[in-house]
Amino acid sequence: MDVAAKLASLLGQLNTVIVGKEAQVRDCVACLLAGGHLLIEDVPGVGKTTLAHALSHTFGLHFSRVVGENCLHVHGGRRGPRPVCPRPRAIRAARGAC
Repeated sequence: MDVAAKLASLLGQLNTVIVGKEAQVRDCVACLLAGGHLLIEDVPGVGKTTLAHALSHTFGLHFSRVVGENCLHVHGGRRGPRPVCPRPRAIRAARGAC
């Protein structure tokens, strides 16, 4: 199987887990293949953790979550609300549910 076929298969598998976010899944895979770091931001309940878990499983990586304190959200212009934490150093690592 050539590289293009493997990539298409990988994207197809991920898109069965994360439905309706093909462009975002493709961008995440491109980022990881390029050796970059990935920060996934979105509103609650849209599958960020599921995407991260699926990506880590697909690439054979370790999965963990970083959980921060509840933050206030302020308007951030065209990009939408941005979190503003009263204690930005109050971030802790926590074992995820998976």
